[in-house]
Amino acid sequence: MKNRKEKTFFLIKSRISISVLWIIYKSYIRVLNFIKYRDPYFFRSVALEISTSCNRTCYYCPNHLKGTPTDFMEESTFNEIVDQLKTISFSGIINYHFYNEPLLDKRLSRFIRHVKKHLPSCINRVVSNGDFLSISMADDLINAGVTEFTITIHDTNGEALLAKLQPVLKKYPEYVSINSIHDKPLSNRGGAIEVELLDKKDSCIDPLELLQLDYKGNVLLCCNDYYRKHSFGNIWSDQIEKIWQKESFSLLRGELRNGVANLEICRICMGKE
Repeated sequence: MKNRKEKTFFLIKSRISISVLWIIYKSYIRVLNFIKYRDPYFFRSVALEISTSCNRTCYYCPNHLKGTPTDFMEESTFNEIVDQLKTISFSGIINYHFYNEPLLDKRLSRFIRHVKKHLPSCINRVVSNGDFLSISMADDLINAGVTEFTITIHDTNGEALLAKLQPVLKKYPEYVSINSIHDKPLSNRGGAIEVELLDKKDSCIDPLELLQLDYKGNVLLCCNDYYRKHSFGNIWSDQIEKIWQKESFSLLRGELRNGVANLEICRICMGKE
């Protein structure tokens, strides 16, 4: 019983500390983006779908509907994205996921080293289910440049995963944050899935301050566009900054910030229909 209470306290403490830091970071980056780009809502986070594979098929993820294919982002595409971010002096967060499990990609540490070399001010964050995170892997990725592992507990009872992660948590407590999605409102991923308790929104800010790229280099609407139906450009035909600043894309983000959802995927996702 004592051990369980200690683990519960650890989870709560992790959530609170990360939440506070996130609020501070968002405020800081909006001021910085206004100075750099004249747009306080310029993307502060980039998510790169380095591969499409995931080892889990959670009921609240669209991956469980049709299975998970295995495709990989070409290294030339990855390098081009980094080069374009370097051109605009990007200094925000780099993530390595869409609906994939990034720790399955054996190139991850090499990618992170490349980002660390060319975008040294960026925060390298690995969002993972934690199934494959071992001490040796943590050593390698932290040496490569990882700043944070965000681990989501997908099992109803997360004690088995927490026990498995104990060596990593003990060695790198400042690098790992853990959260659980159970008993919380969830996203319906733009209508791709059904959830019992929907996380409804009056406006949409966070997802559209994140630049989501798929493994082909397409800039997608947001992280909830599972079926990739809304692409605003590709990095091989246009620069990331120009894609982000496209009139249609800018107008859409501005409307969503004010609670106006003209796209069906947005209305469903925000719980407006």
